[in-house]
Amino acid sequence: NGTVVLGDTKEAGLVALRVAPALEERRGGRIELSTGAVGEADSWGNRAEWCDYSGTIDGARVGVSVFDHPGNPRPAYWHVRDYGLLAVNPFGLADFTGDPSQSGAITLEPGEELRFRYRILVHRGSAAETDVAGHHARYLADTNADGER
Repeated sequence: NGTVVLGDTKEAGLVALRVAPALEERRGGRIELSTGAVGEADSWGNRAEWCDYSGTIDGARVGVSVFDHPGNPRPAYWHVRDYGLLAVNPFGLADFTGDPSQSGAITLEPGEELRFRYRILVHRGSAAETDVAGHHARYLADTNADGER
């Protein structure tokens, strides 16, 4: 019925998860990006192909990963926090780049479509033990450039 503007804000996200309290980084959990960055301080606001959040619950190492797809209109920025937030956000460029002249806003006119693709992997073990990188590679191999199977 009219123009839609998806604004530039770090508080947006297309996939957002809160991990169990036992997995929170501030309680011993681990945030890890495909780039090798570990922890909120090195991961927040950065681009990467995937982000993993893992920790120990009842003696078992478990985690969750979110995979970005290269066919998305814009690469993922990761809004991750030590209190258990894992969100993928392609919109908040001003905050993530630290440059207020950058805008991640996207405007859609009536009839236009916008499609983003992500995959969520819930796993046992750490990112390395689970081979999250291998799972991401298989995700890409299983989909075409548009993210379709």
